[in-house]
Formats: sequence, structure tokens, C-alpha cells
Amino acid sequence: KRLLFSPERVLAITVKEGVFRRWFGYAEVKVHVLTSESDKHFMLHPLLKTTDIPELLERVTPQFTAQAISASPPSRAKWMYLRWKLGFAAAASAACIWYFEMPGMLSLLLLPLAVSWGLRSHRDSGLNVTDKQLTIRSRFVALSTRYIRRPQIIALEISGTRRQRRRGLLS
Repeated sequence: KRLLFSPERVLAITVKEGVFRRWFGYAEVKVHVLTSESDKHFMLHPLLKTTDIPELLERVTPQFTAQAISASPPSRAKWMYLRWKLGFAAAASAACIWYFEMPGMLSLLLLPLAVSWGLRSHRDSGLNVTDKQLTIRSRFVALSTRYIRRPQIIALEISGTRRQRRRGLLS
């Protein structure tokens, strides 16, 4: 299947590094293109060495550059990354202990896994803003980096709960 698109119509590029791909230094590259119907995303390359990503972006979409992340969340935001993961792990552990009794105690191993997952999510998140491009990196399970041209950003929403605002944080 061949897809033709104009590089000027590219809204964003997403680089996704799954768990196994990241171990071996590979990533998946998707392109978000504005078409006549709607915003479509196409797989540009399913398995690409992460060191080759800047070259690919320069060749296919010269208006995008692979930039390093310059700003990361402050350390006071760690709890925001940990709370849901720890809550889910604690609830799952409690249910396993209640249902399976002593063998369910093995589910307590979910707690350190949840903590390490939350800390990795905090460490890997970040952004970079230049005069022409916004770069956002986040992690749920896979590490995603999005490159967005600033002229294509139509709306940007900043929100915060009471707890976040008390700590001087926003989403």
C-alpha cells in the first residue's frame, strides 16, 4: 500500500518505544496528517533504530527536528505519578489476599513494581518548547515522544486539581 502526503500537511509525529523495542534500541514512527476528511495517522516506520530517527525526520518532514527534552516534572510531582498505580496495586493485592489467603501474599510484589513504574513514568516525562516546535514525552507502558509544530496547535488546555494547585503543579 502506498500513501502519498504533502510534508506541509503533517501536523505531528509520534515516536513510540515499547518495552521490548526500547531494550534493543528501536522505535515505531507515526505521522499525523491533515487530510480532507479528518486527521489521519499513518505508520511511517514500524521498526527503526532510535539513532536513525533524526535523519528520517529530516528526510521525510524537514520542518520537524528531533529535539532533546529540556524540562522535566519537578520532584514534588512524583506522588501524582505514583498514586493511581499504587492504589490499583494495593487494591489488587488486597483482593488477592482476601480470596487466596496465604498464596495471595505473593501479590504484595505488585507494590514495588507499581512504585518503579510510577518513578519511571516521572523520570521519562518532559517537554521542550522552541520557537517553532513543541516536543512532549510521556510514558504509560510505552515511551511516547510527540513532535508538534507550534503553528498547528489550535488549542492548549491547562488544568489542575486542588491538590495539584496546592503543590504548585498543573496538568
